[in-house]
Amino acid sequence: MPPVCWQTEIYVRTYELDFYGVVNNAVYLHYFEEARLDFLRQLGVDFFKMVDDGIVPVVARASVEYKVPIRGGDIIIVKGEVVKLGRSSMEMRYVLSSKVSGKDMALGETLLVFINDKGKPTRIPDSLREAMAAFSLPARTA
Repeated sequence: MPPVCWQTEIYVRTYELDFYGVVNNAVYLHYFEEARLDFLRQLGVDFFKMVDDGIVPVVARASVEYKVPIRGGDIIIVKGEVVKLGRSSMEMRYVLSSKVSGKDMALGETLLVFINDKGKPTRIPDSLREAMAAFSLPARTA
């Protein structure tokens, strides 16, 4: 499968900032999560229906490389890419860029494992695979 790419926009919120007006480092993982949920919406996949069906994607691994501090008042463009799709797992890569400055602010990766209602790895739903195969923006993240 060719890389599946998407993009979403996130406004920096005041409660994400520390005393110095910089986004707290833990918030970057929230940005990745919001981008993933928006990706599912763009695909037409209902996350909560997947959960109701007993299939939940959980983060097994996450990493962030901080490049430039994100500050209050910024708008973040998250470019995401599915870089590897396994039977029950998916690796994603992210680039967080400032809409204001155009600079790359951070790079990140997550490994998602799809689990069933017993907490065991389970096959990624065919509906999600089919939606990803039919959707992609042309630009790659890296």
